[in-house]
This record gives sequence, C-alpha cells and structure tokens, in this order.
Amino acid sequence: SRFVPLYSILYQIIPANYVLYHLITIIAHFLTSLIIFKILREINFEKKICFLSSILYSVHYSIHAKTLIWIAFWGHTLNALTGFLSIYLFFLYLKNKKKIYLTFSILLSITGILIMESGAIYPLMNFFLVIFFKSRNLKTLSITISPLLIYFILSLTMNNSAYNFY
Repeated sequence: SRFVPLYSILYQIIPANYVLYHLITIIAHFLTSLIIFKILREINFEKKICFLSSILYSVHYSIHAKTLIWIAFWGHTLNALTGFLSIYLFFLYLKNKKKIYLTFSILLSITGILIMESGAIYPLMNFFLVIFFKSRNLKTLSITISPLLIYFILSLTMNNSAYNFY
C-alpha cells in the first residue's frame, strides 16, 4: 500500500477533465524546466550549460513521455515541480539567510513526498548538492533531510498499511 494523501486529495478536488490535467502537467513541466535552470545558475554553472540542461530536461522523451501523456502520472510532474522548487529555495536560503526560503523549501519538499513517495529523492538530491557545491555544515545538512524524517513520522503515525509486514 502507498501513503500518498495529497495525490488522493488532489484527485478529489480537481474536476475529472483530461484537458485540465494535461494543462496542469504541461505548465508544471515548463516551470520545472525553468527552476532547473535557476538551480544550476545558483551552483554557478555557465548560462549556456544551464540552458542546455533545462532544454534537455524538457525534451527528454524517455523521462517525460508517460507523465505528459498519461493522466495517471501527472502526480510525478507535480512532484518534480515541488522537489526542484524546494531545492532552489533552499539554495536561496543558504545565500540570503532568510527563514522564509527555508520554511517554504521544507514545506514544498514535504508536499512533494506526500504527492508521490518518489518525492523522497529530492531531499536526498538537496543533501548531495549542498555537500558538493555549498556547505558541509552538519546543521545545514540535517535540515536538507528533515522532510524525509517528517514524512516517515507522518506515515507511521497515520496507521499506514505500507508498514504492516504481516
């Protein structure tokens, strides 16, 4: 069984209209491509490399065909949007030391995990990006993985059947 409460809630809230789902998916995919560009700029890659990387993300068929075509996979695109946006906001927090960036980074990361459990990869990506490109401060690194701990605590306390091993 899966613990993806926001995915289930979104299916209840958004009307059953395939055009709307495709529109949401395409907009989220486009915004994610822009955010990837911004993340790479924060890491200090050249603009040309950032641009080509975000274009490659946008058009890579084997990665995005399912999520852009099948409505059932639209959660993965929202997951990517929240995950990459959380990484970008965390980088802004490291740069500007404004708590609002940190707060929204953690909230978006948790939101991504609650949309699809594959969102757990983004706090890990954030952790390794921070180690390699930003800081090795233990407090900073522990903040990057805090959304994973919050997710596991939530899923365990919600009597999630995914953890029933009998």
